Amino acid sequence: MNEDIIKSCTLNCSQKVFGSFCETYGISLDIGLRMTQSLGGGLRAGEACGALTGALLVVGLKYGSDDLADGSQRRICDEQAADFSKRFRALNGSITCRDLLGIDTSLGSNRSIAKEKGLFRDICPGIIIKAVELLEELGYGDAE
Repeated sequence: MNEDIIKSCTLNCSQKVFGSFCETYGISLDIGLRMTQSLGGGLRAGEACGALTGALLVVGLKYGSDDLADGSQRRICDEQAADFSKRFRALNGSITCRDLLGIDTSLGSNRSIAKEKGLFRDICPGIIIKAVELLEELGYGDAE
């Protein structure tokens, strides 16, 4: 687990999870953080949790295929992604940002309200750590 990335106050949940695995999969941290910047806040719509979307990108790096005609590898990747999502939901109770935080930060001033209530500080770090630990437990810390 990359403690510096996890503890960063300027990164969103997706960046923290995906950024923790960039080196393992040969992706520069700068590119990894840039490509996941738009995924925070539940895809900026209170939908899929950023920690989950970052983790699913890691699943794709491990199990995705360069051969678009390889249906068997696509099925494996899809199965691994579904399994990870199921485990994530079991650990956290939901896969959506708005359910996890108890507020839809994409509406009106709700993002400011969530920040004032300390929701990002109190809730998100635990979810991020669980996502990274689950990836590591499932062998995603090894590129092979």
